[in-house]
Amino acid sequence: MLRSVAGILAGCILVFLLSLMANAVVLHGGPAPTLPPLLLTAMLLLMHALAGTAGGYLAGLVAGRRPGTHGFAVGVLFLLVVQVAAGPLRTAAHPVGAQPFWFTALMLGLVVVGTTLGGAARGEVAGTGLRSSELEH
Repeated sequence: MLRSVAGILAGCILVFLLSLMANAVVLHGGPAPTLPPLLLTAMLLLMHALAGTAGGYLAGLVAGRRPGTHGFAVGVLFLLVVQVAAGPLRTAAHPVGAQPFWFTALMLGLVVVGTTLGGAARGEVAGTGLRSSELEH
């Protein structure tokens, strides 16, 4: 139980840190002024999905069992924290309409999918991933 909680918290912290770094690099220290908006948006979405994958993998690694489930839990926790706690902070930091709703929804969805896939990838590496025979029962 303690390893599960530690894995989920570690994975969520990693997702937060990598997401913050992605935003900082792409929007403030990287090629943002010279890139077309569509390419910039695609880069941000990809970087958040990769951050989610890394967080899900870490959760599965620390938890040691059911890595896909732990990865999914990281995604759900990230989603809840961003929507409940960071929502007012994000609104205060960015003027209304700075990011369209579809971007935020897609980014959060990709993080949840990424964390789940990262956990599942850890399961495959560790040999604890689902086998087709387990799915039939």
